[in-house]
Amino acid sequence: MKLHYKRESKHLFIAIVMTFFLYCYGFGVNDKLIISIAFSLSLAIALISIIVKQERR
Repeated sequence: MKLHYKRESKHLFIAIVMTFFLYCYGFGVNDKLIISIAFSLSLAIALISIIVKQERR
């Protein structure tokens, strides 16, 4: 059940990121906003990977 949940959450996360970038391209958001959001997304991905590594132990 845990593996299935992780797989679903990963797909959901990818879908959210894809729709968000499509939204940004569609409405032409400022570059600074996109850069800050990309930085926060990379931080979130790093935190998620750390949590997953701790769960595997």
